Amino acid sequence: MKAHYPRIRLHAEHGALWVRESLHVCFYMHLPHEEVAPCILDALECYCREVGPQSLGFYVDYEGNWQQLDGFRQRELRREMLEGQWTLLEMRDTPQEVGAYGFSYYGKSRATLDAASASDAVSAVSFWLPTEYLEASGPEHVRAFALHLAATLPWSSGHAGLAFKSLTGLLETEESRQLCLRYPGIDVADVSTISWHLGQRVRVPSWMNFMRPPVQALPHLIQTGFDFQSLEEGRAVITLGLWPEAGDLTEGRNLPLYRELVRTLEPWRYHEHVPRRSLMGEHVRRWDRRFLE
Repeated sequence: MKAHYPRIRLHAEHGALWVRESLHVCFYMHLPHEEVAPCILDALECYCREVGPQSLGFYVDYEGNWQQLDGFRQRELRREMLEGQWTLLEMRDTPQEVGAYGFSYYGKSRATLDAASASDAVSAVSFWLPTEYLEASGPEHVRAFALHLAATLPWSSGHAGLAFKSLTGLLETEESRQLCLRYPGIDVADVSTISWHLGQRVRVPSWMNFMRPPVQALPHLIQTGFDFQSLEEGRAVITLGLWPEAGDLTEGRNLPLYRELVRTLEPWRYHEHVPRRSLMGEHVRRWDRRFLE
């Protein structure tokens, strides 16, 4: 799929795959776990019907260790989610390396969202698909599947498109930093961190951008020729092209539609969180502004 995105596979010294290009579908909800848990389970079931239940064979237990997921544990996880005992959940197809499929949920309890120190916190859920799925099914099918997932969730915003799937922080090595800057359309998303800092902002750009568009931005977005689709409850999805695009700054492909969306929504855009005293701060800020420079 060289016309739309590169095939990227980075391996660790011991041979395990630790970075790959993937598809990432993510939604953010300004609601507590107590309200969204049933919807999260419905979305997870929808995802498993699409990719097959065998695609999520492992989960992270209370101690942070990967455990095999059997039928009994699936039923127990569901019960614990609904009873509020389990507000964080991560599943994937393999624990040894970066796999093709994955699911993550970062719920926030009502008490957490009510705390002044967590005023920007949201509940978040994400789904991973390999780009091979996109190539086999086609972009229209993937777009329809993302909309189907969206219909199961009470989201406030979200995004779907290309992203780097990795085992560790992507901006930690020079090789990965260069890849992230070269291909601006491939996202770097730390959903766990974002879920504590997003607030009322929107995280753009991506191939599909789910949001409640600011009224001031609507005329420009529609007139500029974006694929703007109205959804229920005043929400919308803005899709940038038929295929998700990586771009390539070494070839002058700087994704003008993506850049235009960032400029239009800049007053409402989420900026990547940079921890205090972080040695990665400058790299994060540079990547965050990749569509503005």
